[in-house]
Amino acid sequence: MKKPLEEAKILVLGDIMLDRYVRGDVNRISPEAPVPVVRVTRERNLLGGAANVAANLVAIGVQTSMMAVCGTDLGGTHLLELLDRSQIDTDLILTSNERMTTIKTRIVAGQQQIVRVDREELLSISEEECTKLLSKLEEHWDSFDAIIISDYKKGLLSDQLLEGIRNLSIDRPKIITADPKERKFGKYSGFTLCTPNRLEFETASGIDCDDKNALESAGKTMRSELELDALLVTLGKDGMALFDQDDSIFIETEAREVFDVTGAGDTVISVLTACLCLGLDFEQAARAANLAAGRVVARMGVATLNEQEMEKILKRFE
Repeated sequence: MKKPLEEAKILVLGDIMLDRYVRGDVNRISPEAPVPVVRVTRERNLLGGAANVAANLVAIGVQTSMMAVCGTDLGGTHLLELLDRSQIDTDLILTSNERMTTIKTRIVAGQQQIVRVDREELLSISEEECTKLLSKLEEHWDSFDAIIISDYKKGLLSDQLLEGIRNLSIDRPKIITADPKERKFGKYSGFTLCTPNRLEFETASGIDCDDKNALESAGKTMRSELELDALLVTLGKDGMALFDQDDSIFIETEAREVFDVTGAGDTVISVLTACLCLGLDFEQAARAANLAAGRVVARMGVATLNEQEMEKILKRFE
């Protein structure tokens, strides 16, 4: 490997949000409506969306920066404070008093989620915000080994912004990985690697991933058409399918038990990108990400790998 993990520097560019968990007990049904009354015992704020990708990187020891746009409201204040406390550099985050910070509040009784309340306004970034972000990115471009584009369809990743990133990478090539959310993947063309999950890939390609031959054909075609160096399709219990310029590689899942898949995609792209920064090839990086995902899905809630677990995974590729 070219460098130790703690020397890797990665920028996460994407839609950030606050994940709020309100936990309590249910002992009765409301007299006002046939719904449970939750007596709140605990509340907790966590990093959500692209910010959770950044949290995954910090957890495995990577120097991590965040680029995003958030509101100047109370949610935005809490989010920035949480990023700072998590040792994620926030210098490249723009704030706007015209933007509402996305907050997803989950009401949980015992282990059962009762309801989720979303506070958000889907608002595309303005041309002025896009120009500011690209100016900041150009200024700090050489400070990072890689960029992760984490799309949650909240309005940050406009075509103009992504085209600006592609233009910057022409003269100064860099590892750029993308976790997509769009129905079509054209906006992510020209980057290093894209990591759709099964549903996203089936929607974009129109094929059934259970048909291995169709999956292989569609994966090769999509990688070529998008001019990606590699395409990694995560298939849940069926593992992963990697398509690079030379081959198609099917990787069996490492998960023995699956308790919760929440945040597994964030783990995959963070570990995968970190491994590429260390000099691992696409297959090695994908296998490392597969091992990492197998560990986090065996835990309840949004889980991350830690540095010791990451070191054990990397030893397999020395």
